Amino acid sequence: MDSVQFIKCPSILAYSGVIVYNIEVSNPSIMPLGITEKFESPAMTAQATIKAKVFKYTALLCECLEKNSNRRYPNREGFRFNIKTGRKYHKIVEGEGEAHAFVDKNTGEVYKPSGWSSPAKGVRFDLRIIKEREWLYENAEFTGGYLYHNAYYAGV
Repeated sequence: MDSVQFIKCPSILAYSGVIVYNIEVSNPSIMPLGITEKFESPAMTAQATIKAKVFKYTALLCECLEKNSNRRYPNREGFRFNIKTGRKYHKIVEGEGEAHAFVDKNTGEVYKPSGWSSPAKGVRFDLRIIKEREWLYENAEFTGGYLYHNAYYAGV
């Protein structure tokens, strides 16, 4: 289980084919996205940039969820959301316990969890689409109601 770890919502900077991370990692020899060096082709650079942006968008979603819980319950310590990076998905984890959502590392597609270890079928949102991403950041609830198919979002 050394390849899976909890990561604080980081800031990511991508420039000239190099991805730079600002992450609190317990084991510095493991990088969460596996992207640590220069890329030879523009296609590889573009793919790495998309992965970095998806990670950044996921971190922003964590921040929005925390703000929502603090706004709804101002007198109580809010929920903490972390990103647990796996082989295919970034898992948004509420505290230390339950899976809140899954985000595909390559495509930025957001899924409702089917359980702790797998997403439900059917894409709920796509973080690469600006309109969907903005709606998601404005309406994300820490309870997860926005992830249901019959939620408020009507589509693009």
